[in-house]
Amino acid sequence: MEVKIERTETEVSNIEDRYWSRSKERYELFTVEINSKRILTLYTACDSVMKKWISEVQKLYRKNKNTFPLIVSLCVDSESMNYYYSRKRLSNNPPYNVIALCIGSHCLLYSLPEGFYYDKSYDVKDIPKPLQEFLADSKAIFVGMDIGDVSKKLEKDQMLKVERCVDIRRLGEEVLGYPIWHMKEFSFDEIVKKMLDKRMEIERLEICDNWYDLESKQYDINKEYVKYLTVDAFFVYEMAVKYVDITTKLVSSSKKSK
Repeated sequence: MEVKIERTETEVSNIEDRYWSRSKERYELFTVEINSKRILTLYTACDSVMKKWISEVQKLYRKNKNTFPLIVSLCVDSESMNYYYSRKRLSNNPPYNVIALCIGSHCLLYSLPEGFYYDKSYDVKDIPKPLQEFLADSKAIFVGMDIGDVSKKLEKDQMLKVERCVDIRRLGEEVLGYPIWHMKEFSFDEIVKKMLDKRMEIERLEICDNWYDLESKQYDINKEYVKYLTVDAFFVYEMAVKYVDITTKLVSSSKKSK
């Protein structure tokens, strides 16, 4: 599988000025090409930039007059080694640092607020309200790996509740006919191969070494990390949309069983 990435834009026109910029609306825009399919990936830690992205993809969905619900893939990641959590002996289960959302050819990587750092607990004022409202949208279905556990952790650690969700393994259970215990034995790459007939050959990076762009004062995030997280989010979306009728059925049956 051929994957290319190019950083195409930031919040300043002259990249040499970015290190000294005091703009609060920092972002980095990337074009990720997966086997000739182009994905626009936006990375930001800014609420207003994140809110604008959500608003734009919602408008695009309504404009297309789709007959099926808004399908959104959801992936998360954590720093595997963090000074605060290492010091507190909690590094084996830190809160999520990045949440990835993908809708078609549009992907958002949002750096979650560090409310737990620096010896203080997460507070209501730390909650990214636009993201909280989007995750609670009754017209959207969020699909991801182990999404039930992810949803519980997001709500427990960061007060972000995912209202309607479908686990990609449950989708695979319905599509492939394997029992759920068997689906849990498959890696993400194996599930993609079976459900999309696409071979995944992308190296996974260690976040503690590669998340931040340590070689440049102009950039915040390593583009190789952006590349592989975009690939994961995009293929989750592709699986959910390919079998959209089953995806919709699963979230409906889950709602009835509550």
